[in-house]
Amino acid sequence: MVGAATAARLAEAGLGVVLVDQAEPAAGASGGNHSLVLWCDAEPGPSLELTRRAWDEFAGEAASLGGVGFRPIHTLGLIRDGEDPSAALGPCAHLTAAGFVTELVDIPAVRELEPYLDTAGFCGAVLQQQAAVNPFAFTLAWADRARAAGAELMTQTRVTGIERHGGQVTALRTTTGRLAAGLYVLAAGAWTRPLALTAGVDLPQWHIIGEACVTEALPPLVHGLVGVIGAERVAFEGRLAALAGEGAGMRLTEFGVIQSPDGNLIIGQVSHGGPGFDVTVRPSSLRDMAAELLRRYPRAAGASLIRAWARPVPFTPDHQPIIGCPAEPTNLFIASGLKSTIIITPLLSKLIAASILGGGPGPLAAFSPRRFEEVA
Repeated sequence: MVGAATAARLAEAGLGVVLVDQAEPAAGASGGNHSLVLWCDAEPGPSLELTRRAWDEFAGEAASLGGVGFRPIHTLGLIRDGEDPSAALGPCAHLTAAGFVTELVDIPAVRELEPYLDTAGFCGAVLQQQAAVNPFAFTLAWADRARAAGAELMTQTRVTGIERHGGQVTALRTTTGRLAAGLYVLAAGAWTRPLALTAGVDLPQWHIIGEACVTEALPPLVHGLVGVIGAERVAFEGRLAALAGEGAGMRLTEFGVIQSPDGNLIIGQVSHGGPGFDVTVRPSSLRDMAAELLRRYPRAAGASLIRAWARPVPFTPDHQPIIGCPAEPTNLFIASGLKSTIIITPLLSKLIAASILGGGPGPLAAFSPRRFEEVA
C-alpha cells in the first residue's frame, strides 16, 4: 500500500511513474492483515508525532479515496488475572501525552462492550478508540488513483535484482526485462532487504511469517478488536533480530479477532521465524487459532474457516521504519519496515513525494537508513 500510495502522489505531481508488483496490489501483507487503523503501536518521538498527524488526517484521506470501509472501532487489550492492571497503562503514557484516549476498564465494562466474550482468566482491559478499513479496497484505491494520474502498473512482474554503477542505480532486472529510471522507490515490505542487498545496501530489516484466517459470515459476535496484552511479539522479534533473521523453528501464538462489516471473523495470528519466504499455511496454526477463538468466543463453535494465509511481515531492531536514501546509491529511496502501516500510508506517501520533489527529508530524517551506517 505504501508503494501504491507513493506512486499515486508522484504521478499526481506530474512525474512519469511505473509501479512494479511481483503479483497484484494487496496480494501480500497489505491485504493479509486485521484491517486496523492503529495508533497504539507508535513509538515515542518522531514516530508518535507523525502518527498523531496521520490519525488526525486519516478520516479525510479515506473519504477522498472512497469506498474503503472506514469505520471507528474500539479495541480491547485484555489483562490476564494476576497482572497489575495499572501497569498495563504504563507503556501507553506517551500516547496519552499525545492526546490519544487510553483508559483502563474493569470486567463489567468489558462485558458491556463485548457481551459474547468469555472473560474468564482476565481482570480488565485497556480500552482505546481506533478504526478499521477494508485493506484490499484501501490498497486498490491507491493503485487505481496512481493509474488515473498516469502511472503505469506492471503486475505479475518480479524484480530479480537492482543494477548499480558507482553511486547510482542504473536499472532494475525483472522477469519481463530491464527497467531504467532516474529514481527508484523500494517499498517491497519483507522483500526490501534481499532486493537492497543486490544493490549493495545491507539493511537491518528482518521479517516474521504471520498466519491468520477468516470464518464464514456470522451473526454479530465481536463488536471491536479483542486481543490479549503482552510483550511477546517484541521479545520474539528481538530474538530474531539477534539471530539476524535466522529463526527457523521459532513460533509464537497470539490472539486477536475482529468482525468485518459482512460478518466474517478475522483471527490471528501465529508467527514463525525465518529465513526465507515460505507462505504455506500450517494445519497446526489453524488449530491453534481456532482453539484461541473458541476459548474467548464459545458461540463461534461450528463456524467454518473459509480462508487462511501466511504473509511475511517486516520489522527493524529499533521498531522504527526505514525511510530515505542510503549514502549510496543516492537514487534509491527506501520505504519499509513500518508497523501499523495503514494509518501512516496517506501521510507517509505525501511526505515521501515532497522529499523526492526537492523538499528534503523533513520529518522523515529520523528514519533514514543512514542511521544504521552511523552506528556501524
